[in-house]
Amino acid sequence: MAKIHNHLLKRYGDRSFVIQLKARFIAYCYLTVFLVILAAIIYSGAANLKNPLSEYTFRLTTLGPLAGGLAICILGLVIFVRGYFTLSAHFLMICGMATVWTIIFLEQTFLVSRLDTIVYIIALLAMMPIVILKRPFGMAVYAGINIILLFFFMTRFGGPLNLPIASIISYLADNSIAILAVTAISYQIYTINRRSLEKAEHDIQERKHAEEALRISERKARAILDQSFQFMGLMSVDGTLIDVNRSALELVGVPASEIINKPFWECPWWSHSTEIQGLLREAIKTAANGESVKFETANSATDGSLRYVDFSLRPFRDDDGDVLFLIPEGHDITERKQAEETLRKSEERYRTILNEMSEGYYEVNLTGNYTFYNEAFHNLFGYAKNEMTGSNYRCYAAEEAEAKKVYEVFNKIYKTEVPVQNHDWDIIRKDGERRTLQYFSAVVKDSENIPIGFRGIVRDITERKQAEAEKKKLQVQLLQAQKMQAIGTLAGGVAHDYNNMLGVILGHTEMALIQIAPDDPLHSRLSLIQQAARRSADITRQLLAFARRQTIEPRVLDLNHTVQGMLNLLRRLIGEDIDQAWEPCRTLCPVRMDPTQVDQILANLCVNARDAISGTGKITIETDNTVFDEDYCARHVGFLPGEYVMLAVSDNGCGMDSETRSHLFEPFFTTKEVGKGTGLGLATVYGIVKQNNGFINVYSEPGQGTTVKIYLPCHAAQTDQEPQITGPKTMVRGYETILLVEDEPMILEMTTTMLEELGYRVIPAPSPGKSIRLAKEHPGQIHLLMTDVVMPEMNGRDLAGRFTALYPDLKLLFMSGYTANVIAHQGVLDKGVAFLQKPFSMADLAEKLRGVLDEAKSPAQG
Repeated sequence: MAKIHNHLLKRYGDRSFVIQLKARFIAYCYLTVFLVILAAIIYSGAANLKNPLSEYTFRLTTLGPLAGGLAICILGLVIFVRGYFTLSAHFLMICGMATVWTIIFLEQTFLVSRLDTIVYIIALLAMMPIVILKRPFGMAVYAGINIILLFFFMTRFGGPLNLPIASIISYLADNSIAILAVTAISYQIYTINRRSLEKAEHDIQERKHAEEALRISERKARAILDQSFQFMGLMSVDGTLIDVNRSALELVGVPASEIINKPFWECPWWSHSTEIQGLLREAIKTAANGESVKFETANSATDGSLRYVDFSLRPFRDDDGDVLFLIPEGHDITERKQAEETLRKSEERYRTILNEMSEGYYEVNLTGNYTFYNEAFHNLFGYAKNEMTGSNYRCYAAEEAEAKKVYEVFNKIYKTEVPVQNHDWDIIRKDGERRTLQYFSAVVKDSENIPIGFRGIVRDITERKQAEAEKKKLQVQLLQAQKMQAIGTLAGGVAHDYNNMLGVILGHTEMALIQIAPDDPLHSRLSLIQQAARRSADITRQLLAFARRQTIEPRVLDLNHTVQGMLNLLRRLIGEDIDQAWEPCRTLCPVRMDPTQVDQILANLCVNARDAISGTGKITIETDNTVFDEDYCARHVGFLPGEYVMLAVSDNGCGMDSETRSHLFEPFFTTKEVGKGTGLGLATVYGIVKQNNGFINVYSEPGQGTTVKIYLPCHAAQTDQEPQITGPKTMVRGYETILLVEDEPMILEMTTTMLEELGYRVIPAPSPGKSIRLAKEHPGQIHLLMTDVVMPEMNGRDLAGRFTALYPDLKLLFMSGYTANVIAHQGVLDKGVAFLQKPFSMADLAEKLRGVLDEAKSPAQG
């Protein structure tokens, strides 16, 4: 029976649960109807065969309809088996009605005995398909049809029963009520079943959907698990492996059956290292307590190699937070590790190259923040290794203008994408030192060729810049020195010739004044000529001082004592409106120089300071000891290392700009009004300082006053005795014979006349050769040789050497407009040499001659 049932329901296996339930019910109904009709056929046939009234034959009037009902039932089953569910239900209803009522109408003799049973069978068999099909209206129609057929039958065949009318009506009423009751009950069953079946159908559908979703999810999860390149699995909290994916199995080349239900740390992945196995045990304990674990390790592969794995172990919790499972997961990072190692070696090589570079390397983003730099770079700025990362280049600019300059360079590179070389900017190091850096910059692009920043090389060029500036300064100083030397040479040459002419003018004027009475009108005119000539002689002496060709007689001096002696005179020079301050050093070293030169320096500097002050002011004179080292002298042309005495004159006057300072020591350069200065004052000071191997510096700014500092070499010897101040010079006459040698005829004639006026016998010689011949021809003694220093044939020193070799006791007196280093070194007379500076007066000549002739013995000059 079960096989027949399953065969009938085979078509409905893929339908919904509700449809299957309805099909199952209708199948049973069909089978019941089939069996009832079959039993009725058998019963009717047997009854007819046993009925003597029917002569023991089949009554086809009864069996025919039953066979027709059976055929309809079979056809309905066929329709049902083919899957036409609704149509088969209607066939079942038709089959039941036709069969039952055929039997009732044809078998009247059995009516009373089986009518009730047939009525209930009709109701149950016919109504239930309608309930299944959810047709309430059909139920009511079918109940009404059955009641009508029942009344028709009783009306048509009720007479032979000989029943009272009341009994018939009661019977019809009872059966009608029974049919209606069954109909009502069926409707209630229909209502209840409809809701229950709908809910059951909904629940079943949900369950099926959930089951299907679960199956799909499981398939997906399994597919994902097996198709994943990662190593994944599932284990219990004690570390027993429950499941593992295909990737993990393929790594070690073993089937799942060999490792499932084994402790995870005993699996082949970790067989190469007991240390890793111990690490896994600890990791499982940690994960079992609810903490995730992650570390990098190595797995043993089938070929015996090690594969690097990024391993993690995560706990899986239930709704109460308890750990149910552990999920191991590993990702093969061997290629990444190898790439990282290759990259690490490359970066190490790259970083080594960068860090060994003497130049700094840097990278900045588009906002100017440093993203990378080498060791040399941060050392240039004086910061620690990572101290500059993320900082902006503007933080290190010496001033805003420098930052703006770098911004303009970066902006230009960004727009043109053309690298910029050798752009300089000044920075402030961490220690506060200002340095000059030189940059090479280029744009940095990403993989899509979009600019993302800048990179470049940087080097410190501070020393080079300073050297260039110092070189430029030295070149300026050299040019200045060369210019001053050239001017000095020119001035010396002019002064020499000019002195000769002035000597003639002064000599003849002086002799004329002697011969003319003071009340003679010519006397005053000659005096004016003499004053002009003497003023001109002063100018030539200043030129010679500038050219360092004036002849001086240096002595070891206490500079404080010399300056102290000049203070009263300086007070009269600068006036009462200007405060004069004297600040001497109490332990000042001695110096060796001509004291008259100190007077010249002070007079010129104080007069210039006075002229720079408008109204009241202050001039300060001070002295001090100082030492110049080699580093200072290397940066200042003309300075030599050693100990020096400083003489400084400062004022709080108008000051000078750089252009004025650059011409300060040039002869005839002046900022004073026409007629108020010759421009030789500072030139004279410059020459005197240089002649005494000293240095001079001027510090001045407009409106800030001026300070002139003079540095003179210290001298170790004790100071010489100061010369005694004598009264006016007197012309002492003489009688000795003098050999006069002068190549300038007018000077020779004038000097001869002056000597003869003083009582001396004179042998004039216009040249050195002539003087030697005249000396040899002279019968008497020659007491003194008076010779010019610079002459065409032979200089005065050589000529003196010739004479002293012949006449050891011969006295010598040199005269010249400048010494030209013949009898002096840089204008400083050799010790024991007598010299008379041109132009000279008769009184100067007389005094000098007696000084030389009256000496006990004159040293020979070889």
